[in-house]
Amino acid sequence: GKHKVSVLDKGWWSVSRHPNYFWEISWWSALGLFSVSVGQWYMLWGTIFNTIILYIVSGMTENRILNGWSKDRVREYVKYQSRTGCILPYGHHFSSFL
Repeated sequence: GKHKVSVLDKGWWSVSRHPNYFWEISWWSALGLFSVSVGQWYMLWGTIFNTIILYIVSGMTENRILNGWSKDRVREYVKYQSRTGCILPYGHHFSSFL
């Protein structure tokens, strides 16, 4: 059988632990900026609220991971955390996406 991967760190996961949240925030931010451009500045509150919720949920998810996995897998995840952004992409692999 295939080797089981303990931490997904390929593709977008090599630069962000929650790339799906990054793109969700990007979408709502673009919509918010469009709203401002047509005079609906108050629509930014939805973007801000959504961003806050996604950061809270990502923290909850990571706490659950750190409390529910084996010690070896947690050790790998902590290393992964040190080299990737939680939501905003960064890391030594980021330049390959630009």
